[in-house]
Amino acid sequence: MDVLNQLLVKRQHIRELVEKYEEIRTKMLSPPSASDYSYHGRRSGESRIERYHDKAEKLRLKIADEEIEMIDLKTTVYNQIEQLSDEINKDILFYRYICGYKWTEIAKQRDVCVRWVYRKHQEALKEWDQVYGKEGD
Repeated sequence: MDVLNQLLVKRQHIRELVEKYEEIRTKMLSPPSASDYSYHGRRSGESRIERYHDKAEKLRLKIADEEIEMIDLKTTVYNQIEQLSDEINKDILFYRYICGYKWTEIAKQRDVCVRWVYRKHQEALKEWDQVYGKEGD
């Protein structure tokens, strides 16, 4: 299951980076605060907008790199999911790990209750462990 957890962690990390990026963009477009006129900022000759733009650009590139890594992980996970025999297990794992659906979204997609999804997810993980072992690789 290691690769499944890596995918969940990667997705969450990208969300956090995107939130930081949005915060920087908001600051860049908002009126300047007193700290924006600090000695350090004026001394460097770099404007407030330029500082925020540089931070945003670095973060944007980091997000792009992380998304490429996530695509690689998704490809690995997808190929492994396709090797499972139970179609329902495949669907549950696909919705959860490839699509990133929440439990309630999976239940709605399958037209079942969330409790059923939890139970089927546990069965899917058992099949995963049988095929790939505890590590999932």
